[in-house]
Amino acid sequence: MIESLAGKFDSLLASMEGEIANVRSKKAEALGSEFELAVAGDGEVYSTKSNLEWLKTWKLAYQVKIVQKESLESYLIKEIRGSLRRIDEIDKVGSEGLRRILEKLPDSMKAGAAGHHSDPRLAEILREYQVDASKGGARLWPSGDLLDTIRRFDPTCKPTLMTPEEVTMLAEMGATPVTGWRAVYDFFQIQSKADAVATARHPNRDRRENSLADGHGDAFRHTYWNALMTDRFGQEWTTRFATAHEGLGGNPASREAMDLYNNEVGRRIATENPDADPQRLAELVDKAITEGRTVVLDENGEIEWSDKVAKHETGIALKTDIPLPAPTT
Repeated sequence: MIESLAGKFDSLLASMEGEIANVRSKKAEALGSEFELAVAGDGEVYSTKSNLEWLKTWKLAYQVKIVQKESLESYLIKEIRGSLRRIDEIDKVGSEGLRRILEKLPDSMKAGAAGHHSDPRLAEILREYQVDASKGGARLWPSGDLLDTIRRFDPTCKPTLMTPEEVTMLAEMGATPVTGWRAVYDFFQIQSKADAVATARHPNRDRRENSLADGHGDAFRHTYWNALMTDRFGQEWTTRFATAHEGLGGNPASREAMDLYNNEVGRRIATENPDADPQRLAELVDKAITEGRTVVLDENGEIEWSDKVAKHETGIALKTDIPLPAPTT
């Protein structure tokens, strides 16, 4: 087990270092060029002088030099952004691969690492709200033509790390003639809306905390996300998708139980209030959090009812990332 983790980590680190070195090399090439280039944080490469300024400098050589400048800019942009994209992929896909190794631990060891809760209902939630890791490797999605289509309407859309089951469900949705791409677009809009509303309703108190990391903001995000998806795609589809989403592997038991349980609360809120608009659903979700019908993680990283932990006194899951097995049926 230790050898597998070490080997995987070394491989990821080597790949990451290679891409970082390429970014640094291409940035140095840009800054050292005769065209007075600069590099933005997103990989954009541009000249600090306007074309009019270069015309005054190059005069008769302008046509040749401007082609050289733009060619170099395009090349460097492609190289830098390519490495930045691969760094993101290594970080997300590689980390998931590391966590999957932990899935191979004996179930008895997983249970021992998760511990036990004194509240019988919370102990049951911790035990029952678990899923096994997906059998296939995760990947970033969407991609290709579908991503290009979505970005025509939402340029900010970014591929998300997904299990094969998630990809299959969304790909099938996207393949529906005429309206398929719109449904996938709506899916990503719902995801973004859940993040944005959660942040707005449960902002951090200071820079040291993150309400969307196992706290009340995270509980809101998952609950609201499932409520919105249920309203748009139905309870059955949302249940399958949200459960598949937790199959990325290596999720700490307390975090997985929290997410799966709050997902279920969100679906229940939507089905019990079929005429509620997004604003009303958000209010109902916050009501559930205030009344303690959702769960968060306490300062020790254990699940607790959301009304039993002060809003800014939640903790985060233990860093072991040792999962529990899914309950037997």
